[in-house]
Amino acid sequence: MKNNFNIIGQPSIQHQIIEMVEHDRLPHAILLNGKLGYGGFSVAIFIAQQLFCKEKIENKACGKCNSCLKAIKLIHPDLHLTFPTFGKSTSEDMLKDFREQISENPYLDMNLWMTGLDSGNKQGNINKNECLNISKKASLKSFEGNEKVFIIWQAEYLGKEGNRLLKLIEEPPAHCHFILISESTKLILNTILSRCQIINIPPVQEKDIYELALSKTNDDELSQELSYIANGNIQTLQQLIENGSFGQAELFLEWMGVCYLGKIPKILDWTDRFAKLSRESKKQFLDYGLYFLRELLMIKAHSKSPIRLPASDLQRAAKFAKLVSVEMVFYIIELVEESIGFVERNANDKILFFSDSLKIATQMKRL
Repeated sequence: MKNNFNIIGQPSIQHQIIEMVEHDRLPHAILLNGKLGYGGFSVAIFIAQQLFCKEKIENKACGKCNSCLKAIKLIHPDLHLTFPTFGKSTSEDMLKDFREQISENPYLDMNLWMTGLDSGNKQGNINKNECLNISKKASLKSFEGNEKVFIIWQAEYLGKEGNRLLKLIEEPPAHCHFILISESTKLILNTILSRCQIINIPPVQEKDIYELALSKTNDDELSQELSYIANGNIQTLQQLIENGSFGQAELFLEWMGVCYLGKIPKILDWTDRFAKLSRESKKQFLDYGLYFLRELLMIKAHSKSPIRLPASDLQRAAKFAKLVSVEMVFYIIELVEESIGFVERNANDKILFFSDSLKIATQMKRL
């Protein structure tokens, strides 16, 4: 069968996990922290395979034995999946849907997951009943072998319910492993964090992103641009390719121009038009913005490294670079990064970008 959970890149993470399992030093609670597009879920499945596999090759899970295949299919009886649901539903209620979606796209994010469930405007969370189910399952004997693995995807959605798992995570039953996957440790209780070994999942290396893009587009120049914009995030790359939108220079520079002028009616007009875009188009716009601003910093620093912008974008970037300071560029980068998180959490886009525009306009007038 096709294994979509093959890890792209991340050799140091794989080596670290193999070493820990081989020498029986794998912590009973691990938090994989990083953008979901960096491959955290695939890393979690890799850990599960390392624990379940009975026919390892050079201390690495074979990927072919019955235990490995069950883990890949997410049907191993000792592999338990927890993820955000809505209402009073638990993960068991939506397990079939989650298996299908995450197997098709291991870089699934919260927005795509909830959209796939047709949840409307309902907010996802990991509720009390789910935490009670985890405790109950942890107390039972394993079905095959000794190891049991609990994967908690988007662990930040535990919220205060995470308190119910503190004792279990601190002193789990023998051979019971917890793997939490999170995009932001800031949203997880400190009491949970203190009981986990945090493994930061870095962005996927640019060469690996480029090779993946090239395999899908068969276009070298386009693949280079896509790998720059994706910035190590495979989910971003997938969305760029699927939506057929590879650059947002016109819209982003229009936004910067509106902010530079600082005219309220023009800002309102721009935010009204922007708010009508799809959520994915808004995320692509912000991803492009980060890419553009990073290259803008290179221009400001007179870097000898090549500026990775298409010729038309490069000309406009050079003109814009004369209008803003390095401090201003860093300020906009910080705002854009915050806005990505707000868009992913269904913030009111019109209010968000009107506010951001005013902040940028105000800062530009000061410099």
